[in-house]
Amino acid sequence: MHERPFDIEDGHRVTDRGRIRYAIITALNFTLFLAVMVAGVAYSSKALIANGLHLLLDVGSLLISTLASSLSGRAPSKKNSFGLVRLEVVSALITSVSLLLASIYLVVDAVIATASRQSHASGLIASYLELFGVVGIVVNFISILLLAGVSGDRLLKKANLLHFAADSVSWVVALLAGLLARYITVSVSDLLATVAVAAVIVSSTLSIIREIVSILLDSVPSRLSIDAIEDEIMKVARVIGVHHLHVWSLSSNELIFSGHVMCDSAITIHEGQEVVAAIKEMLERQFSIRHATIEIECHVCDVPIHQVADVAGTHHHSH
Repeated sequence: MHERPFDIEDGHRVTDRGRIRYAIITALNFTLFLAVMVAGVAYSSKALIANGLHLLLDVGSLLISTLASSLSGRAPSKKNSFGLVRLEVVSALITSVSLLLASIYLVVDAVIATASRQSHASGLIASYLELFGVVGIVVNFISILLLAGVSGDRLLKKANLLHFAADSVSWVVALLAGLLARYITVSVSDLLATVAVAAVIVSSTLSIIREIVSILLDSVPSRLSIDAIEDEIMKVARVIGVHHLHVWSLSSNELIFSGHVMCDSAITIHEGQEVVAAIKEMLERQFSIRHATIEIECHVCDVPIHQVADVAGTHHHSH
């Protein structure tokens, strides 16, 4: 039976206008990243460096989203039958693990610096924390407004919006740390801000890593239920049984389905194809599964052909 080619429909791609918005958001956050890292390194502020690394995660996720959208639209090849959509997963894993290790290092380094009571240009650090806290909040607000107007893949946009919402929390923490540094030693304030920002990074990073591991293990996506899918397939006319169901994620926004569907023995090849079309339409409409491979059967496939007559209690089937 002819299988629908794997593709990304126009409604699931980021448009040219959307890519321009992504480019503006990326440029804003990358510029802020450079400024924050320069100030953080120059004045030994672990809190600023932690926020800088968080910005790096933003820039990386934006680039990954744009790149994945572009590469996903490419036609599959004989070498990559699904295209390059999993490039997003590999890139996200590398970025996430690197940020997780960097966050742990920053917290340990901030604790050591506080214990040794090293404080450099405390007034300047407090001022920079306040300045970048305000600037970061403004940049995040602009980024969210631009991102909200991007058409295309809903899940990628939602993930990026949630990411920028978490960033806003880290910038508020940086602003409060700057204010707090005027009343306590800057090393203690810097430590508290570093721990708070690192906690936000670790929390979001672990969530991303869990999703990545789930994708790489071909696990059933958490938002789907095999039982629910089976129940809906059983509602399709002429279907009398379902087995060997598999659902997994090819990437963060591409779901794959395969399964065996048993129909009544009187079904013709044309009618079987109509059943497959109905099931695929239902899977896309109700579960956002746009790539499905379905095998139509007239008896349970695990039973040898010569035993079909005995199992079904009918005449011998020839296939």
